[in-house]
Order: sequence, then structure tokens, then C-alpha cells
Amino acid sequence: MKLKKILHSLTSFVTIFALTSGIIITYAPAGAEDLTVDDIKDRIEQIKQDNAQRRDEIDRIEGDITDKQETSTKTDQSAERAEGA
Repeated sequence: MKLKKILHSLTSFVTIFALTSGIIITYAPAGAEDLTVDDIKDRIEQIKQDNAQRRDEIDRIEGDITDKQETSTKTDQSAERAEGA
């Protein structure tokens, strides 16, 4: 019984290790073995900056859309008042 549990645990560990290694190898960029910790930190910082720029752009676009909707609503209300008068 103990041998069965040991084999099961060992098999699970080997399977998890193989899957993890496969994921790392599959998604690692070419030349990843030459990367240093500083290279990775620089890349993370670059990604953060890119994301911040994208968020700013999205906020600006959402602001433009909101402004257009408000202007459209005001124009519609003005037209309704003119028709009612």
C-alpha cells in the first residue's frame, strides 16, 4: 500500500514537472537562456509603461465618447424644446 502511494506521488510530481518545463520551454523567447535578472526586470518595467500608455489612451477615448454622447443628448434636448415651442 505504501509503495502504491509513493509511486502515485512520484508520478504526480514527474507529471507536474514535465508540464511546467514544457510550458516554460514553449513560451520562453528565443535566447531566453541568456537573459539576466536585470533584463527581465527591464522588460517588466517596459511592459508596465506600455500598459500605462494603453490605459491613458483608453481613458482618453472613453472621455471623447462620453463628451460626444453628452453633446448629442444636449442637441437632442434643444431640438425637442424648439419643436415644442
